[in-house]
Amino acid sequence: MPDVRKSLFLPLAGALLAAPAAAQTPAVPVPVAAALQKISPADFRAHVQYLADDRLRGRLPGTPGYQLAVDYVTAQFRKMGVRPAGENGGFTQKVRLRRAFVEPGATLSYQPAGGPAVPLAYGPDAMFYPNPGQAQVAAEAPLVFAGYGISAPELGYDDYAGLDAQGKIVVLTRQPLRQFGDNEQQYFNDLRTKLETAARHGAVGVLLANDKAGALPPPPLKGVVSALTPDGQVAVSHTYAPGSVQVVGALSAAALQQLFAGAPPIRPKPWGPCAPAGPPRRCCRAAYAPPTAAATRTWTATTWWVKLRAQMPS
Repeated sequence: MPDVRKSLFLPLAGALLAAPAAAQTPAVPVPVAAALQKISPADFRAHVQYLADDRLRGRLPGTPGYQLAVDYVTAQFRKMGVRPAGENGGFTQKVRLRRAFVEPGATLSYQPAGGPAVPLAYGPDAMFYPNPGQAQVAAEAPLVFAGYGISAPELGYDDYAGLDAQGKIVVLTRQPLRQFGDNEQQYFNDLRTKLETAARHGAVGVLLANDKAGALPPPPLKGVVSALTPDGQVAVSHTYAPGSVQVVGALSAAALQQLFAGAPPIRPKPWGPCAPAGPPRRCCRAAYAPPTAAATRTWTATTWWVKLRAQMPS
């Protein structure tokens, strides 16, 4: 696995910005309240416009655009009188990075029960994210469809309820779940959250399934950047979570149809508490069928015994 280590300087500050004081219900200390009065919508707009400008070219770690963002943020901290909390009395901290790539030669095939192995085309049918924790990854496991891949029983929703994902590759839909508010949606739709949830249930892989033709995302040609601990272990990565999950990738809509061809038809059944004004799909689920406009909205997480073989040099 190509390993490129760089020094990354992360802006750190000893204070956090909050919403305007008028929106706060608890009492806040006088110095904090005074600082909040200095925050304005115009300032937020200006910050976003600068940091999202094309001149920063995406702010990829280790690039000139990223350094421009760091310089801007630290300058704003100084302007605001924020106390530094970084190294050597500054606002930055040195972090080791690893950039991982999927090298040529990645393969993927599936084997229906009682049938021969069928190859999938890497790129058009499926793609992998590199595993920054291992130089080479291989997995052979049955598939299980796990809906949105969300496990939140405290919110009345759990795609893994009654599902045995141990030792299996879970297939998840990329569709957003509309049942939750914006904050919950952002959290549960994050790939890292889905990986951690799958790992807690013993899954060995995660495949994100597209429901629209031609919607497969391109492979990360620039690699996937992860932050390392001082001893070289992966500390933070968007496409990796410590635990059982070894393979992470995406499936095209056509490949999803192939993998689940012949799966049980939809059989709606009650599930969980219903939102009083919500549509029926918010409070029921059904067994998975190949994705159609009518079939992709509700399901019961269910095992479909198709064996998947993945080989990924990274």
